[in-house]
Amino acid sequence: MADLQLYLVNPHFAPDGPDEDAERLEKCRDEAMWYFKRVAQEALNVRTDALIYAGGYGDAPRWVRVREAAKARYEATLVDARKLYEATVDELFKTGEVSEETSAEWDLLMVSQAMAEAAE
Repeated sequence: MADLQLYLVNPHFAPDGPDEDAERLEKCRDEAMWYFKRVAQEALNVRTDALIYAGGYGDAPRWVRVREAAKARYEATLVDARKLYEATVDELFKTGEVSEETSAEWDLLMVSQAMAEAAE
């Protein structure tokens, strides 16, 4: 995962040993997981709200359509969040911080959930 070119350019980032590298990677994963959990919780809230709204229809075709659409949107959001999580871990590992662009991508992903809910 670590880019060896980064070590060649700036030896300051080279780990003293494998334990330090693993510890740093774990910290990066923990920080990226904070972003992921925010998006996942918002996506789950949107899905739950849609299911509660359509729950009154019982087993009617409308209920089935709403349930399937909510499930598909939730899963698609998690796929996007997982990709962004991996990119965030890599960025944190290489630079030690989350860039403004990556933070904005997380915010956009979170806002897209609210926009999708409002569109319904």
